[in-house]
Amino acid sequence: MTVEQIRQVIRAEPFKPFSLCVADGRQIRVEHPEFLALFPTGRAVVVTQPEDSYDILDLLLVTGVRVEDGKSGRTQQR
Repeated sequence: MTVEQIRQVIRAEPFKPFSLCVADGRQIRVEHPEFLALFPTGRAVVVTQPEDSYDILDLLLVTGVRVEDGKSGRTQQR
């Protein structure tokens, strides 16, 4: 996954919640664009959750993005 692909999903209008699919099988949910921060190098991201937990992910280990379609709660794999 590239930093530019992540930026496209974050900047989508209107924003749709999405999950980052990680190589170990986890899916890290991003509820709002302000809940994701990119490292300046573009190598990693920090994803925060409403209850103040967070994940730091190396983008080399992010295998895809699942975006809700906004109508039925179904997801689209990118």
